[in-house]
Amino acid sequence: MANNQKRQTAYKVQIQDLIEGDFVTEEGWNPNYVIDKYGRKISRVNLISAVVDIPDSENTFNYYSIVIDDSTGKISARLFENYERLKAFNVGDIVSIIGRIREYGTERYIILEIIRKIDNPKWIEVRQREIELLKSTLQQVDSNQQPEPVHDKIKSDSKETSMTAENKEVADEGINDLNASESVLALIRELDKGEGVDTDEVIKKSKIDSCEELIKSLLLEGDMFEVRPGRLKVLD
Repeated sequence: MANNQKRQTAYKVQIQDLIEGDFVTEEGWNPNYVIDKYGRKISRVNLISAVVDIPDSENTFNYYSIVIDDSTGKISARLFENYERLKAFNVGDIVSIIGRIREYGTERYIILEIIRKIDNPKWIEVRQREIELLKSTLQQVDSNQQPEPVHDKIKSDSKETSMTAENKEVADEGINDLNASESVLALIRELDKGEGVDTDEVIKKSKIDSCEELIKSLLLEGDMFEVRPGRLKVLD
C-alpha cells in the first residue's frame, strides 16, 4: 500500500529550540524530528532569520549552504540541488524559510524547502513576539516523564477509534483542505489594504464552513500571521 503521509506542520520556532531539543531518528517513512521542552515533535520549521555567513562551497561536496541567526542561535540551511537559489542571497539579508530539520553526526541543519528575502528587518521582531505569545500558552513537560507532544495527541487519540462511516467522510473532506487554504490566503491578500484583515471579515466572506479552523492551521504553519489579535496578514 502506498505511503500517504500528511504534510508535517512547519512550526514557528527559535533556532535555540532546534539546538537544545532532543533529536529523534525514526524508521521507515516517518520523519525524524526534534522534541522540544513542550513535547512538540518538530520535523519542519518556519524561521525568520538573518544570513550571517555563506561558507565556501568549495569545501562542501554536494550541497550549498548559508548560516542563519535569529539572535537565539545559529544553524546551517542547505540545498542539495538547485544551488542557484541560494546564490541570490548575501550576508545581512533577512530571510523567511521553511525546511526540514536534520542531524549529521553532532551537527543539526535545515534542508530548505522555501526561502524568501524579506526587506524589512522588523519582521524578526514580529516573529519573536509571535513565538513568545505562543510559548505563553504552552506547558513545559517534566524532564523525568515521557513528553506528550502537543499537536500529536489528537492524531494518537484518533488511532484508537474505529474508522466509522462518519470518520471516513471527514477524512475524505480533508482532501480539499489545500484548495480551501489557498482560497483563504488569496482572499486575505485581496482584502488587505496594508493593515491586515479582520478575522471575522475573512470568515464571513470566504463562505467556507471550516474557515476558522483553516485560519488556525495557516497561522500554525506560518503561511500568515496576526499583526495584532484578530488581524490577519499573509507573509509574502
